[in-house]
Amino acid sequence: MKAVHRMSVGAILWLALALAIPSTLAQNTFDDSAMRRDTATRIRQTHGISLNWQQKSLLELMDSEARLSAVKRIKEEHGVQFDWQKTPLLTLMDAEARMNAAKRISQATKKPVDWKKYTLLQLMETEAVELHSLPSATPKKINLGPISNIEIKIPPTIEEQSAIATVLSDMDAEITTLEQRRKKTRDIKQAMMQELLTGKTRLL
Repeated sequence: MKAVHRMSVGAILWLALALAIPSTLAQNTFDDSAMRRDTATRIRQTHGISLNWQQKSLLELMDSEARLSAVKRIKEEHGVQFDWQKTPLLTLMDAEARMNAAKRISQATKKPVDWKKYTLLQLMETEAVELHSLPSATPKKINLGPISNIEIKIPPTIEEQSAIATVLSDMDAEITTLEQRRKKTRDIKQAMMQELLTGKTRLL
């Protein structure tokens, strides 16, 4: 009887929360129709694409505008065509960055670089080596000059450095303790499951 009572209270609380959420959201919402209309107008004027701003959210319109702009830049600068409707924005941004890096490397080395064969990190590493190494260096490596110009900020006093090191050591110890506790919990769970599966322990 108590269990039924608790379930009823939980159901009432859940219903109250569900009813309260829409009203809370309604109070915090604002009319973005002007922004949606302006964004759709800008897309039509810049890219010649007509989107129904009344059926699109502001986020959807902004995403469409960003993808259209990226596709346009890539086509103009690199001659590569993407379908803006089928290509996610992050994919377009990654492709554009790799194309730009490959172009800079090609200009520095006088050799063609296929951007599709390399990740952005690989191209950035290659670019750093090619632009900051001596032409006659074998193998290619970054000179000491550019490396020595890199500023590394460190705590100014030994006391502050020691305090930071102590905090990090305490965090490592805490992580180790939590990992050991997690392992013990998993072992207990596995043992309990084994007991249940073999019939040694039964649930009432």
